[in-house]
Amino acid sequence: MIANAEQLKIGQKGVILVSVPMLIGTLFLITLSYMLYESDSETQSETRASNIYQTVERIGALIKTAQIATLYAVNDNRQATDRYQEMSQQRQIEFKALEEQIAGAPRLKQHELYWRKAAERQLALIDQIHNSAAKGDRSFLQVTGLRGELDWVVQHENQTRRDFLHQLELAQQTSHSNTEQWQSRITYLLGIGIGANVLLSLLLASLYSRGIVKRLSVLVDNSKRLSSQHPLNPRISGTDEIARLDKAFHSMVLHLEEAARKEKAIVDDAADVICSLDPDGLITAVNAASYKLWGYSATELIGKPIFKIVADEDQETMRNALRALTVSEPQISLEHRVWCQNRSYMHMLWSIRWSEEQQAYFCVAHDITARKLAEALIKESEARIRLILEGMPVGLLITDESSCIEMTNNTAEQMFALRRTELSGKPLSTLFSSEPGVKLTVDELMERQAEPNARPNLELEAHKSTGDLFPAELSAREFTQNGQRKTLVVVSDISPRREVERLKQDFVSMVSHDLRSPLTSIVGTVQLLEAGLFGALNESGVEQLAVTGREVDRLISLVNSLLDIEKLEAGRMDLKMESVELESVVSSSVQSLIYLAEKNRIEIVTDLPSYKVWADSSSLVQVLVNLIDNAIKFSPPDSTITVSAHVGRDPAQAQDMVEIRVQDRGRGIPESHRTAIFDRFKQVELADRVQKKGSGLGLAICKSIVGAHGGQIGVESEVGNGSTFWFSIPSA
Repeated sequence: MIANAEQLKIGQKGVILVSVPMLIGTLFLITLSYMLYESDSETQSETRASNIYQTVERIGALIKTAQIATLYAVNDNRQATDRYQEMSQQRQIEFKALEEQIAGAPRLKQHELYWRKAAERQLALIDQIHNSAAKGDRSFLQVTGLRGELDWVVQHENQTRRDFLHQLELAQQTSHSNTEQWQSRITYLLGIGIGANVLLSLLLASLYSRGIVKRLSVLVDNSKRLSSQHPLNPRISGTDEIARLDKAFHSMVLHLEEAARKEKAIVDDAADVICSLDPDGLITAVNAASYKLWGYSATELIGKPIFKIVADEDQETMRNALRALTVSEPQISLEHRVWCQNRSYMHMLWSIRWSEEQQAYFCVAHDITARKLAEALIKESEARIRLILEGMPVGLLITDESSCIEMTNNTAEQMFALRRTELSGKPLSTLFSSEPGVKLTVDELMERQAEPNARPNLELEAHKSTGDLFPAELSAREFTQNGQRKTLVVVSDISPRREVERLKQDFVSMVSHDLRSPLTSIVGTVQLLEAGLFGALNESGVEQLAVTGREVDRLISLVNSLLDIEKLEAGRMDLKMESVELESVVSSSVQSLIYLAEKNRIEIVTDLPSYKVWADSSSLVQVLVNLIDNAIKFSPPDSTITVSAHVGRDPAQAQDMVEIRVQDRGRGIPESHRTAIFDRFKQVELADRVQKKGSGLGLAICKSIVGAHGGQIGVESEVGNGSTFWFSIPSA
């Protein structure tokens, strides 16, 4: 209540203090406006008198000019007559202007009338003389007393004009004097007003400042309380500026307290340890994350040196970093280990900033223990990979975009008889032979690999530093590292394989010349014995001779198969490609095996549309005979073998391909053998070689023939439910 009464009292006093200067100011402005109006009126009167004076002077000059023009007219001067007419018109204009000017000055009106009558009388006499002279009548010159009358009229006009001008001058002097008086009064009034305003302002300031200073002192005290974190004074009541300012100050303090609470909550909930240190490294504040990560509460850490929890090996580095911050570096980041409460180490990434203003270090410690463990695992993995790469039996070369070597392994060093430093930066083309004038680049190597029907690996001659050459097999794979294109080139020394191929060729030559010729002689001898040319054989001899003939035939078939497959792989077998009716080829193949199928109680069924294929008919018959023969061997009695075909599109070769399928109801092929059975001498079971009388070359020959036609071969099988062998050849 006391505060409200005091506020009401201050408000009433303020209204009174504001009303008094407003009233005084209003009276002052009214008086000043009146004085300015009177001064302006006198100034206008003075200006009007000056204008009237100038007009009278012009009229007087025109009257004198009329007198002179009349004298010339008497002497028959035409130009003088014209000039007189112009002067008459100009006099009328000036007299009209004078009437308008005199209308605002009634005191001069009487004197102006006297002068105008005298001037009009004089002008009437001059007009009479001029008109007579203009008509050529000169009798007026004989009139007695006319000149004397003219002189009297001129004198009378001059006298009345002088009287009028005298009155005009007196009026002008009066207006000027009045103007000066009003200006003096205005100056005096302004001086009084300014002095009164200053005195009144000082009086109002002294009266009103008592309440304002008291209320402002509350604001000052609140600012001190805010800085010392003490409660604020009660709010100042009212709606004036000070009350609104105090209200805004209280609102600002509430927002600051809310922001401080949020900031504290954020700091306490942060996953990283946030702390501050004094210049000596003592912990002055720390958030709750120290307990979550290290096991130390804030009370355990505050006041203790930070070095107590830093690993012994990292303490000196920490001290040097803190010293560097106070000298030059504004902020640093470093990795240190912290000794936790559970006696284990934790790797931390420290971000430390020095505040010169607060003379303190502000630190944020982030847990990087998991990253350090991952880095250690990566290093171990890299070491293992490096060990594996170094121990690989093939040479590894990594090249850049310009086909220069960047990295190698030990095998590559031994292969080219060059140290790693000698291989680094060396162009790839210097290690291998290529076409004359062509340098082997990574791009060329990739293009060669991508050529149609090309082997996945290229074979080139490689150079050792000793000058020796050795056959090498190359393959290249591109990859990207740090945004740059790299290429991994795998180099294998195929000298042992070449030696094996040479031995194989020698073996084939031996089989061709040293086995087939004796076998042919044995066949001839067996035939002679069967014909009885060497005498009759008993029943046992005939039976044994038949067995010998079959074994010799099987051995000759094996030799021929070996020779055929070598010719196919070497590309020396001539294929007569033509448009062939598929139905006729399948029919011929089935007819050649129909006896064997009937013997094993197996039915062969064909489902063939009228397709034409582009193939060598005899080779195609050989493939079908091999596949159907295998199906008969491995099918149970009273089962069915189905031969079918359909046309499909091969996206890789962009042409239609005919797929031929031979399906049996045999035992099936395990998944682990489905690819290997197309290799030489590979069979699903070892007993098949004896029981089924197979050599293991039939499917290998089929694969070579189909490949020579540009097709593919494969098998689909389920153990216990039979197999389906298929191959594709181009459609005609």
